[in-house]
Amino acid sequence: HNYKQHFGYLPNVRRGDTVTFTDMDGIVYTYEVGVVETLAANAVKEMNESDWEMSLYTCTYSGNERITVRCRRTEE
Repeated sequence: HNYKQHFGYLPNVRRGDTVTFTDMDGIVYTYEVGVVETLAANAVKEMNESDWEMSLYTCTYSGNERITVRCRRTEE
């Protein structure tokens, strides 16, 4: 869900931005945003089937669509 403390800022992400992900072991992975798109709430296939290394998504405030951010891992 689109809560400020979780993915509430996802709609502000733009192509070329850097996203970092820290796993449970404290290892940090760096990604670059390649695509930001809005998908229908029922577009499950489009959300799950992609060639992107990481996809982040959250519902819009209306709940009718999903903000979807597609990323590629960068070398750091």
